[in-house]
Amino acid sequence: MTSPESSVVTKTCSFCHAEVERRRCRRNRYGEYICSACLKQGKRWSRRRTLWRAIKRRRFMALGLLLIVPGIFIFVRVLAYVVAAMESRPDQ
Repeated sequence: MTSPESSVVTKTCSFCHAEVERRRCRRNRYGEYICSACLKQGKRWSRRRTLWRAIKRRRFMALGLLLIVPGIFIFVRVLAYVVAAMESRPDQ
C-alpha cells in the first residue's frame, strides 16, 4: 500500500494491525509483516497463518491417503489373483 500524501510504502502489522512503514517492519517466514514494536515484545508468528498451513498440510495428507490406500488394495487383489492362478495350474 502507498500513502496518498507521499510515496512511502506502508504495511499492516499482523499483530497490532497498525500501518507502519516498510522499513520499520519485517516479513517473517509465514509471509506476515511484523512491526518492530511487536518484534521487541517477542511476537514472531501468528496463529492464523500457522492454522492455515496445518490445514493445507492435512489436506495433502488426506489426498495422499485417498490415492495410496486404493492403490494398495488393487495391488493386493492382483497379487492374490496371480497366486491363485499359479496354485490352480496343473504341475508340468
